[in-house]
Amino acid sequence: MRKSLSLFLIAALLLISNVSYVYADTKEKTDTSVSESSNLLEENADIEIVSEDTAIENASDTIEDEPAAEESPDAEEDEAVLEISDISEDEIVIETVTTEDGKKTAKCKITVKNPVNVKSVKLNKKTVSIKKGKTVKLKATLNPTNATNKKVTWKSSNKKVATVTSSGVVKGVKKGTATITVTTADGKKKASCKVTVKSDSATSGTGYGVYLGVDDFKTLAKLAANDDIIVIEGQSFTKAQIKTLKSGGRKVYSYLDVGSLETYRPYYKKFKNIALDQYENWPDEYWIDVSDKSWQKYISETIAENLVKKGVDGFFVDNCDVYYVYKESNAMYNGLVTIMKKLHGYGVDVIINGGDVFVTRLMKDKKTDIITGVNQECVFSRITDYEKDGFKSQTKTETKYFTDYLGKVKKKGLSVYLLEYTKDEKVKKKIKSYCDTNGFRYYISGKVNLSGE
Repeated sequence: MRKSLSLFLIAALLLISNVSYVYADTKEKTDTSVSESSNLLEENADIEIVSEDTAIENASDTIEDEPAAEESPDAEEDEAVLEISDISEDEIVIETVTTEDGKKTAKCKITVKNPVNVKSVKLNKKTVSIKKGKTVKLKATLNPTNATNKKVTWKSSNKKVATVTSSGVVKGVKKGTATITVTTADGKKKASCKVTVKSDSATSGTGYGVYLGVDDFKTLAKLAANDDIIVIEGQSFTKAQIKTLKSGGRKVYSYLDVGSLETYRPYYKKFKNIALDQYENWPDEYWIDVSDKSWQKYISETIAENLVKKGVDGFFVDNCDVYYVYKESNAMYNGLVTIMKKLHGYGVDVIINGGDVFVTRLMKDKKTDIITGVNQECVFSRITDYEKDGFKSQTKTETKYFTDYLGKVKKKGLSVYLLEYTKDEKVKKKIKSYCDTNGFRYYISGKVNLSGE
C-alpha cells in the first residue's frame, strides 16, 4: 500500500537577510535528518510565497511499503501542517515533523538575525579638482560597515561638467563645477562631493607632465596625480617631498641646465666670468662655456650628486643647443659629452631636452649609450609671444625636420617625449595622433612657464 505525505513548512523568515538553518537531531538517532529520511522530501521541492510574513514549502514523496494498486487522481492525501511555536529575535524552532506511521521524525532549527540598517554614508573626498577628460574615483563608506543592504546610487548635478558611473568614477567633461551625490538604497542617506573641472589647456599624454614653473609642493602633487613620469625643478624641493612624489612608482626627473647660466641661481656669481651671450627671449639667462672644466665638475658632480641624493630618477638636461649656437665647436661638444658621461654614471635616466644637433652627432659618433632619451619641444607648435603666451602651429618644414629626426632617435632605441605649447584643439589632435602612432609620450602646455595651466 502506498502512503503519501505532504509537508508544509512555514518559511517566511527565510526572506529575512542573513538567515541560516541547520537540521537538529531527533529522538531517533537513525533516519533522523530531513535530507536522509527515506527520501521524505523531493530534491526539487517548491517554495510558495503565501504572504509578506509567510512562506509554505510544498513537498511530496511516497514511502512504498509494498506494491500498490494505482490510486485514483481524486484520492485524498494525508497532510501535516507545521506551525511556528514561538518567535524570538535569535531563533525559531519549528515543531517536530512526524510521519503518519510515527516512525519518521525530523526537526528544523532556523537561526534568525535582524537586518543591520544604514545610519549614514560618507565619501572619501568632499572636494576634488580634475582636468577635462581625466577621472577620479570616489569611495562611499557606509555606517555601520556591516550594513545588510550596501547598495548605493550615484548622481551628478551637472552632467555637462562631470559625469559619474555606477561605481563612483567621476570624469571631467568641461570646465565648471558639479556636485556628485551618493544615496543609499537603505534609508536614502546621502553624501556629496564638489567637483571642479579645470581647463584642459595643459594636457598630459600617456602620464607625462612637465611642471618646471610650479614651486608649490601641494600644487605640484595635485597636478602630478595622474602622471607616472614628471619633470620638476629638483633644486626647489626637499628629499622628503621628492620621496612623496615618487609614491606609487612615479618617476621624478629633475631639470638640469648644463648649457646656460641663470642669474637667479645661487652659483651665478661663481661662474658669471665664463658666461657668454644672453639667451634670446630669456633676459635672466646666458649661454655658458661648457668646455670649462670647473663648470663641468660643478654641474655633473656638485649639483647632480645632490639631486641624486634627494632621490630623483633622472635628469632633464637642458640647453645642449649651446653646441649648435657656438658653431658646433669640438670643445663645446666634448664638454657636453664629458658632462653626459658623468650624469649617466649615476645610474639614472638622462633625457636631453632639445639639442637635436648635439644628439645627431652623438648618433653619428655612436655615443648614444650615454643618454637614455630625448624630449623635443615645438614639433607641431611654436611660441610667438613669450610674455603673453602666444602660440601658433609649427611650420611644415620644421615639423618634417623634427619628425624625421625623432624617427632616427627612435631607431636608436632611445625614449622620445614631446613638449608642445598650444591651446588649439586641432593642433592637440595632431600631436596626440602622432605620439599614439609612434608610442611617444607628450605634454601640452597652455603656458610658456610650464605652470600646469
